[in-house]
Amino acid sequence: MKKFIAILLASTSVFASSTSAFAEETKSIDITKAVSIKEAKKNKIEIPANLTLDKRQNLVINGEKVDLKEGAIVYQDRLFLPVRELGDALDVEVGYVAEQKIVALDNGSIQLPVGENKAVVNGEIVAIDKNNDKVGTLVVNGKTYLPVSFVASSLKTKVSDLFYHPETKTTAINTFDYKGSSTQTTETAQKLSKEDAVKAYSDIIKASNEMKNATSHSKSEIKFKISDGTTAVDMNMVTDGSVYMDVKDKVNMYAEQKSTVELIGEKQTVEQKMFYKDGKVYVSQKMDDEELKYTLDLNLEEFMKLSNSLNLNETFTESMVLEGEVKNITDKNQKQYTFTMDMSKAVDLVSQFTEELTLAKEDLEALDSLKLDNVKYTIVVNDKNQPISQDMKFDMSLKSEGFYVDANVYVYNTYENIGTTVVKTPNEDLSTYESFEDVVENAK
Repeated sequence: MKKFIAILLASTSVFASSTSAFAEETKSIDITKAVSIKEAKKNKIEIPANLTLDKRQNLVINGEKVDLKEGAIVYQDRLFLPVRELGDALDVEVGYVAEQKIVALDNGSIQLPVGENKAVVNGEIVAIDKNNDKVGTLVVNGKTYLPVSFVASSLKTKVSDLFYHPETKTTAINTFDYKGSSTQTTETAQKLSKEDAVKAYSDIIKASNEMKNATSHSKSEIKFKISDGTTAVDMNMVTDGSVYMDVKDKVNMYAEQKSTVELIGEKQTVEQKMFYKDGKVYVSQKMDDEELKYTLDLNLEEFMKLSNSLNLNETFTESMVLEGEVKNITDKNQKQYTFTMDMSKAVDLVSQFTEELTLAKEDLEALDSLKLDNVKYTIVVNDKNQPISQDMKFDMSLKSEGFYVDANVYVYNTYENIGTTVVKTPNEDLSTYESFEDVVENAK
């Protein structure tokens, strides 16, 4: 299992006062199920007395940093924010049922009994953290704190994605319809003609290529169905990570990511660190107590030169971009584009780099069978047309060595430190890294 996951990840790695003082009293919602959570007396959590505020934590909403006046709490590897601050940041109505000590968010669609590890979401009782029953609604120094990830993921009509970057202590949340301050106005999306959509996409790619250094934070979620023609298994993979790129004089890259793979009821968490040096990508990968170190032959410098020149090829872009729309985020001087894409053209582009990607015969056969459908690409750009955030959704299918794979893919990225990112190559003994071919051979 571990070797299988190593191969899978390697193929995807190259590119989160008092309790009654925060809200008005809420009386009009049905809290029957929330009360039953408290009455069950088996959902109560123990709140350590030594929890302290961490003012180094950052919260970013749609690419904009939020001023956290109170600070945040990190407990059980989860981020917690004061009720009012989190409600204001997400532009969600906050209420409180004082007698039963129940926090009500979003007109009562989310109800969190204080000090309990369960909540009510859209009328259903759910665990706040399915993997850790110690996580619940906290009270620290008389103030109530809510688990950010749970609240954000429960707001499915508002929040499109959330990820946490531990190195910068940054939680980033992207919303479908971020209202922000009362002065912000977002125009209704305007349809673009085919010609205008192609031009807009080309201009964005050009501006992206001119970003010589930047930090990208990303999250991807992939749901697989793998079949040999007779039996099928489901697999889910969620990956959070960051890539630091500097290409001013030569390509310099460092990346780190954490992936969780669930297959046949078995869950495996893998942490990876990657850097690029002298035509190779070096990968350090930890699974439980086992560590793998291997290299991938990938001439990033040559690949980036070739792909940059082809990205702007008008014929290629015209065939790939089918249609688009745009809306202005006026108070931020930003634009949000949504493109419908024919990604088979992108597959054609990759196939032109068989030498740079060291693709074997079986890799090319799998690439030939690859199909990408229902592709939606949304990107928010600044006044220089540089990307601030982007997400892509699509369905994928391929055949490889007798196996059929169908997948639903969602990838979300945000960008920061554009023009100021500095990448340092780790100074270590590179002879400890084995070749990826040896890793694959050992997995057979």
